[in-house]
Amino acid sequence: MSTSQDRTGRAPRSPREPPWQPLRERHRGESRGSYGGSFREPRREPRRDPYRDAYQDAYRATYRQARHEPVREPRRAEARRTGPPPRRRRRFLTPGRVALCLLLALVVTAVVKVVEPTMTPLMTAGMASALGALPLIVHLLRELPEVRARGTGPGPLVRAAFVLIVVGGSVGYLIAAAIDRVTAHEAVLADRLAAPASGRVGPLEASVERVEVTDNFTRVTVTAVNRSALAAKVSVVDSCRLVGADGLDLRLDGLFEVVRERFFLDVPGGGAAVRQTLSFPGTPAAGETTVALGCGSVSWSGSDPGWVGGEFAGRPLRVADIRLDAVR
Repeated sequence: MSTSQDRTGRAPRSPREPPWQPLRERHRGESRGSYGGSFREPRREPRRDPYRDAYQDAYRATYRQARHEPVREPRRAEARRTGPPPRRRRRFLTPGRVALCLLLALVVTAVVKVVEPTMTPLMTAGMASALGALPLIVHLLRELPEVRARGTGPGPLVRAAFVLIVVGGSVGYLIAAAIDRVTAHEAVLADRLAAPASGRVGPLEASVERVEVTDNFTRVTVTAVNRSALAAKVSVVDSCRLVGADGLDLRLDGLFEVVRERFFLDVPGGGAAVRQTLSFPGTPAAGETTVALGCGSVSWSGSDPGWVGGEFAGRPLRVADIRLDAVR
């Protein structure tokens, strides 16, 4: 027998190893060191009994109800949706379509006002609504089969078309009204001039040929003739007035009149007729009345042996006794 082994065939003990350690305990220690864990079984969760849990839940609910406590509903797991994901609801009234409708209404209104300046804002709004929103409505109707396939009904399409029509009509009406207010190109309701009237200052003679009334304006058409070699210049803006016997006083002194009207009416000499239409904001009384047109001072330039400009320089141009008929 070798000296490095004892009777059991194992290697001799180390001097540091206690001699009383049993072989079993030694074996356990080696096993723990070799496997790196414990031989204890993992902790087991108690087995759930559905009948017992239901009985306990009913007992707790009865106890809380006896104590007037709110009964808490058991938390349920969220239901999972099966099948394909839900399809998003399609929007028919998009910002792009609204912006395109506004652009089309604006273009249609501008074209209508250029072709027919006297068209009323209401008719212009109808044209803008019809021509501006019609292409978009046709595009929406093309999607009607898809809507029927979904089974949602034509309600969203009808609402979208109605909004587009209202938006286009509103934009057309507002733009047409603004253009009419600036340009005074409104539809003429009646020509109220009973008989032509004229007035004179020196060699300059002015005749009133028309007095047309619109919804918001009184348009007076004046023809001026200068029967001398002098050049006359009549002040118009912030100078001409239409005065009536019943207290009527219409003037050209507003912001829109400054943009719309000419500041001066140039009448050259030689007898050539110069025609000008003055649009006064406001309307006279509906009955028969008499008005007078007066403009500011008239300036003269040039020379004429037959007329001396100093005699009538600075005098206003006035046309009195303009008789107007009643509105029928």
